[in-house]
Amino acid sequence: MDIRTEALIAAFVPSLAWLALVYSRDRYEKEPKWLVARLYVMSIIAVVLAFALESATRPRLSGAVGVVLGGGLLVGLIEEGSKFSVLVLGTRRNTNLNEPVDGMIYASAVALGFAGVETLSYILRTYDVALAYHLSPSTASHLALTMTAPVRALVGNLGHMAWTGIIGYEYGRWRCGLGSRRAVAVAYVVGACGHGAYDALLGLDAPALAYSVLAMGVLVYAVLFHRALAASPFRHHQLRAVPALSIPPAPGSSSGVVPLSVAPPGGLAVWARPDPGSHLVGQLPPGLPVQVVARLGAWAHVLTSSGWSGWVDGRALRPAAPDGAGPSS
Repeated sequence: MDIRTEALIAAFVPSLAWLALVYSRDRYEKEPKWLVARLYVMSIIAVVLAFALESATRPRLSGAVGVVLGGGLLVGLIEEGSKFSVLVLGTRRNTNLNEPVDGMIYASAVALGFAGVETLSYILRTYDVALAYHLSPSTASHLALTMTAPVRALVGNLGHMAWTGIIGYEYGRWRCGLGSRRAVAVAYVVGACGHGAYDALLGLDAPALAYSVLAMGVLVYAVLFHRALAASPFRHHQLRAVPALSIPPAPGSSSGVVPLSVAPPGGLAVWARPDPGSHLVGQLPPGLPVQVVARLGAWAHVLTSSGWSGWVDGRALRPAAPDGAGPSS
């Protein structure tokens, strides 16, 4: 088999495997596979953009300063900025991005596509360098595929996915009306600095510290992914449980909740606290009877007949019909 074919397999099979793993964790509303695949392919735009910017702006500095600024921070800012630009380009008018975790799914697709292309270049570069040292083609191929490819399959993919995923988390929140552009900008700086610190530490021959930074980035990614899933408005069956409240049942009703109000036809998002910055914990199905047990401004703390509770926009609730079957006309 030709080295280029082997390099393609070694670069993109692990990348796609990581993407499949991330995609499988999207529990409540799967994203369209065609959109995830399109963003994965569009990552080539980010590769070209990053290469052009890095070639044009890399400072001519030597020593540790050059490694930190040129090989670290600048590369982190450019590559994360390039990937984020493609993320925005590919999703800016797409209504499929409708929950916070979607930002991380789509960001991961771009990041892993970028990592696959980068890994391919590293494998071929190792092969060419080995040939330049007068090694045989078979030996050069063996070195590239057994030394460079496995390392890149792990750290390259995880690094790009983690740093870009952090940005994708805040981007997803902002697109869903839960975050702000400022938070997206802060996440970009964090992701770029983490990326830059990892590259700079490798350049300074401090792999233990570099891998520690990478591990921290992966941990933050995992925590944010879990938090994004917890904020999904599609968790209909996982509303937060609270201790039962003592509410007298309506005459002739077997339920412990007086259905004074019902959710509107489109359903109603449920929050952990009366704060738009708190986590979404589920969504009331359309027409579900609820008891309002507390109010705070426009917020209403509602309780369902099964004992689930949360905070909703009280202005959207509708009066229940006298028989509790639905909204009154």
